Amino acid sequence: VEKNNNHDESLQIIDSTMSPGDSEIGAKRKCPPSDSLENATVSSRKKQSSSDASISDNQNDHTTENRQQQHSNGRDETDDEISDYNNNKSDTEMLTLETYQPREPSYAKANAIPFHNLCERLENLWKQRKPTKSKKVSNAQKLEYLLPDKLLKYLDGGSPYPMLRLILPDHDSGRPHTGLKEAKVGVVWAEALGLTKNHGTYQKLMNFTSPAYNGPGVVGDISLVIREVMEERYPCRPSKITVGEVNDWLDVLVAIVKDRFGMTNTSESNESSLWKSMLEKEVGYGNMSGKEASVGQRKVTKQKQYSTLVAKLIEKNLSSLEHKWIV
Repeated sequence: VEKNNNHDESLQIIDSTMSPGDSEIGAKRKCPPSDSLENATVSSRKKQSSSDASISDNQNDHTTENRQQQHSNGRDETDDEISDYNNNKSDTEMLTLETYQPREPSYAKANAIPFHNLCERLENLWKQRKPTKSKKVSNAQKLEYLLPDKLLKYLDGGSPYPMLRLILPDHDSGRPHTGLKEAKVGVVWAEALGLTKNHGTYQKLMNFTSPAYNGPGVVGDISLVIREVMEERYPCRPSKITVGEVNDWLDVLVAIVKDRFGMTNTSESNESSLWKSMLEKEVGYGNMSGKEASVGQRKVTKQKQYSTLVAKLIEKNLSSLEHKWIV
């Protein structure tokens, strides 16, 4: 009876879901048997398991993608590290004669140094040319005095070559020696000063080796005689002429001596300065070629050209000390 009552209750529950026109028998027929219920349960479980499986597959896919992305990122980072290592390796790689490319030197700061500063240092060393037993200056100390740390700091990686050309003219392979004799130098300075042959200063320059015309401290040294003459006639303060301008002046002088106008450029810079161009124009050649220079040489003698160059130095108001060290 209990079973029947339970069955009736189940029927009533099913009836509530049916349409109003359905009969009790129809309801009984539509009620699924126990096997079908079990099948439905199994089917629902399969669907749930399949959905779980799909979720799991999606999660696995996301995990795989994340792992691949992490792997690719790690590979990119590794590639970057390898690239940085190779770059650093190339920077520290030992240079050879085939791979070495020297940096173009800079002379701008050295050329801008006042020539008088260099003259003062050279003069101080010259005064110690005969050292006493109590005070002897080594070559290392002389070099340190000429090229102090302050100078190297000022150059800031630039080359001191323009200064070295004036300090060691005999070792300058870029500019040949002028070859001018001391007697010729005296004549040129006398002509640039406009001295007559009867003038006492003229005789002093012409007879620089004679004690009758020069004192014991300067006799025999044309540079000292010229300094004494310039001190008497032009007691000037230090001029503003620079190391670069003095090098340009000497380049033009060598070009006159060696007939090298238009043939070679002995300057440390490929570009000619305005000062140098003006000097070349004043001596009568300018930018002529070597063939034209030989023709122009008939019009202007070399001695006149030398005198013109010295006159340009006098116009720069050089001190007597600067004249001495140019000689």
